[in-house]
Amino acid sequence: MINKRYLLFFYFVLLTLIVCPVRGEAETRDERRVRNCTAYKETYSKALTYIDETKLTQEFRAAHDAFLATGCLSNIPACPIFAEDLWLADRLFMMTINANMGSTFTPFRCPGSAR
Repeated sequence: MINKRYLLFFYFVLLTLIVCPVRGEAETRDERRVRNCTAYKETYSKALTYIDETKLTQEFRAAHDAFLATGCLSNIPACPIFAEDLWLADRLFMMTINANMGSTFTPFRCPGSAR
């Protein structure tokens, strides 16, 4: 049986190959945003299969869903408070870095938190 961690790593690598195609022409900002958001949504769906979604806090899930619903443009912060929220946020953050989307792509931040 394949270890779930290896399978998740495989999805990250595959997503990197999808998100970072070799192209001869420059990509517009909007094209890149749509491509990144589509890839992010797919990875998010796959990452959810590794956790019990009912353990995610409602606030975190609602903020993250709002981010997805706006085409990954929402400024609403999704603050991971509990272990399941943090696990998911960590995996998605690593995926965005791995896919060269940048550390500011995700909505994960906690306003008003100390430093």
